[in-house]
Amino acid sequence: MKKSILVVCLMALSIGLKAQDSVAHDRGYQIGYTIGQYLPFVVLVGFGWLVYRSVKKRADDGDTHAP
Repeated sequence: MKKSILVVCLMALSIGLKAQDSVAHDRGYQIGYTIGQYLPFVVLVGFGWLVYRSVKKRADDGDTHAP
């Protein structure tokens, strides 16, 4: 369920960014626009990795304390 919500949010974000793609005409603006286009995805992937690592570590620690 959570995975499908994340996919829908990412698709909506990418559609919004593609609609604004034709606005950046100048070379300087294009570089900043490209960085800004990928930055949200990098942040989301980093956050997802941190959550995954935290859950995995918590599960591994719980297994070692079992009788």
